[in-house]
Amino acid sequence: MISVGDTVRGYTVLDLINPGGFCNAYKVSKGGKNYFLKEYTDPTELSKDFKAFIENQKIILGTLNSLGDSTETIVEHFVEDGHYYQVKELLSGCNLDDWMEDNGEISDRLEAAIQLTKIIQLIHGAGIVHQDLKPKQVMVVSQSPLKLVLTDFDWSVPKGKVVRKVGTPWYGYIDDKPSEKSDIFTLGIILCALLTGATPYQRKHENLFEAELWPRWVSGRSYDEPINLNPDDITKKLNQVIVSCLSPNPSERPSLDEILSVLENPKDSKRMVALVSGGKKLIIPAGAIADRRDFKLCFPETTDKDGNPVYMYVSHEVIALKVAKDGDELTICSPDPLSNKFLLNGKELTATPVRINDGDTIEIFSSKRGEAVAQFSVTVK
Repeated sequence: MISVGDTVRGYTVLDLINPGGFCNAYKVSKGGKNYFLKEYTDPTELSKDFKAFIENQKIILGTLNSLGDSTETIVEHFVEDGHYYQVKELLSGCNLDDWMEDNGEISDRLEAAIQLTKIIQLIHGAGIVHQDLKPKQVMVVSQSPLKLVLTDFDWSVPKGKVVRKVGTPWYGYIDDKPSEKSDIFTLGIILCALLTGATPYQRKHENLFEAELWPRWVSGRSYDEPINLNPDDITKKLNQVIVSCLSPNPSERPSLDEILSVLENPKDSKRMVALVSGGKKLIIPAGAIADRRDFKLCFPETTDKDGNPVYMYVSHEVIALKVAKDGDELTICSPDPLSNKFLLNGKELTATPVRINDGDTIEIFSSKRGEAVAQFSVTVK
């Protein structure tokens, strides 16, 4: 274990932030800038899974740094004296667990639930299963506007490469192996904590703490009714989607698209528009909007013919698309002035709502290029 004042690869240790079971966390400095340093005590070079762990981390870190600012940024990683180290950007703020103690507003908690679901959608789209989701792994780096960053991908699984099965009491998944569906199970527990103020099982059995007993205990019980922060806030639809996340059968758990559509429009989740491109999907429920952030999260790898990310064609801090109900039909419009246009079936979208139908096509049209730079097929549900 390194100490305050020690130097590792040019990083001077300023403070011990947290000693842990797998690693120790430090605040360090280099070149006049502060960073977050993790010193791993397990695994080490003497561990049989050390090589596999390092290989996984190389894949994960290379992917994370391409996903934008909703996941932690790794500056560098290296092995020194038999230990593995990661240097990360030092995030300010608090973790989601601490944030929930001081924030009871359901609107804020719904926004946190939506952001977290989108981040998980983002990493799954990049082929990563987190495996150890919990509120302490989520940093709240801004409160107004609310901004979440997902951290701690130590035991995450890139493209099915499992080094160890891990989990945290009260948040661990119950499946035999980690998968996207196991992340959804844990997301359901976090949604309970966010939207009801309590995890679903802990109050029923305070003394259950042995990890090996957890899957068997949870699988033998059902969770039906959250204890609402406000009975008007958790509708039947929202309750149903939370409960379905907690199904012992992975195939019965909802998709992230389904979860997101209910979170974004909990009082009416029957109708929504999905924009699809390259296997990626952006869900816009009736009454909701899509902006640059949504395109960046849902289509991070979609590029124009020159390799530029297409989300860059969507204007900052404006509403790009808005979906609304018109009787039994859905409408779509671009309510704010945009530097580039959105075309529906070849016709420019304006602030005037127009009907949108299953099978339609939406394009981003670059004013500078004079051509469409991205095309999305439309699904209406």
